[in-house]
Amino acid sequence: MKYKDKTNEDLLTYFINQTFKMLKLYEEGNVYGHKHVHKTMLEFEYMPDFEHDYRSKLVLSKWETLYDELYFRNGNHQDVKNLAMESMKLLEGIKEEL
Repeated sequence: MKYKDKTNEDLLTYFINQTFKMLKLYEEGNVYGHKHVHKTMLEFEYMPDFEHDYRSKLVLSKWETLYDELYFRNGNHQDVKNLAMESMKLLEGIKEEL
């Protein structure tokens, strides 16, 4: 397995970086940004170590909203930025408790 030596802390850092990338894709006006959000959501959903933390469910719901914003391209920039930042803070909170 390629990621066998990765720790949960490394994985959470990866997801924080992916959330930042979602924001960048929105700011750049990338029409395929929603596909990146969907891929990241699928990766995060199948992380068994995080599924029992209520914050992981909140992160997924925020990413679903980001998906809609990137798909329909009708969101306010400040709202999208707030969703991304809140998601990153929740992920940081999970990371600190490890």
